[in-house]
Amino acid sequence: MSPSSYLKTVLFIVVLIVFSGCSGGTSGPERLAVSGSVNVDDAPLEFAKIEFHPNTGDLANSPTAFGYIEDGKYEISEITGAVVGPHDVIIRPLKVNNDDDSEEAGEIVLGEYLGVAKVEKNGENVFNFQFKQAEMRPDRNAVEE
Repeated sequence: MSPSSYLKTVLFIVVLIVFSGCSGGTSGPERLAVSGSVNVDDAPLEFAKIEFHPNTGDLANSPTAFGYIEDGKYEISEITGAVVGPHDVIIRPLKVNNDDDSEEAGEIVLGEYLGVAKVEKNGENVFNFQFKQAEMRPDRNAVEE
């Protein structure tokens, strides 16, 4: 075998090894779609962020699922969905500030509601939340001045 044939063969094998690890599969724990509704004082929550935080104690294998609530409904696909097990659910109602002259343009968090959910591998995973306006807490991520 000539040196150039040997080099081509080695290069081919290296390329096969490298690309065999890039099959486009997923890594990490399996995620599942979650959906449902959110009402405050019996009316659909207009616009909010929703987060499913696994409370498994294993941060490395416990990715947060997140999405948006619009007109009281949310759907989070399995691509960014929740992992199996119990979750703390944080719902942050938002106000959109479109004032270009304002320093606070964008989404303004009005507070947060807390809930719980248990995502099941073979479950429907539809979680409907009912809150009263008085249950809204200050946003724990707010920067105090």
